Amino acid sequence: MSILNLEFNAGSGGRAPRNKRAVKVWIGIGLVAAVLGVGSTLASTITLNNGGTTEFGQGFSTTVSCAGGTHTVSVTPISAFDNTSNEFFVGQVKVTGIPAVECAGVDFAISLYDNAGSPDPILLTNTMRTAHVWFANNCPVIENTAAVCDPANPTNQAVGTMIWYALPDGSVLAADNTVSEDAHIVSDVNNGTFTITLPYLGTNSTKAADLGKIVIETQPDQNGFDFWSNTLAVLS
Repeated sequence: MSILNLEFNAGSGGRAPRNKRAVKVWIGIGLVAAVLGVGSTLASTITLNNGGTTEFGQGFSTTVSCAGGTHTVSVTPISAFDNTSNEFFVGQVKVTGIPAVECAGVDFAISLYDNAGSPDPILLTNTMRTAHVWFANNCPVIENTAAVCDPANPTNQAVGTMIWYALPDGSVLAADNTVSEDAHIVSDVNNGTFTITLPYLGTNSTKAADLGKIVIETQPDQNGFDFWSNTLAVLS
């Protein structure tokens, strides 16, 4: 498991084209410092700017485990500016540098925590606290295990990503990219990248200045394959 600690500067931000949501946002990245911890046997610290100028577009390297080995990926938190409240909120999390073969079929569990020391992850949507991203790059997929591609059976393929999450009662749901209140994901599996976009939740959205750390962990898939194979979710 890798932990990325960070502090946002809510007074600065970049701009991007306007979103279609009712709340107009500009996408920008505002980061001041990051502390990186990798598992229990390997830990390192990355400190940026020492509280000085804000960096934009900065990704932070961390280590994940796939196929029995460790691999370095880059995690980029992105803030979104809300015109109405004149505040920066947590808007996106982008992960790049994923080894497409070694990490095929695993879940990336991503949780965000505030800087107040709360033991619970912040709300990513009104019902989601941890986004489990199924990173599918298998051709075909057999019981969650990558198998050699069979040219005679090219239809049994799973290439793309999807988000599933657990509710407090233990039931699981798949996020729907067509629902504005849900978390959305776009990916380029072959190039080892995905981006999660969070909906604006009004007062339930976490201000960029209040984000304390990001936890990213790889684990064997638990539900992504089942959602996809039963056509209960589509890959993006």
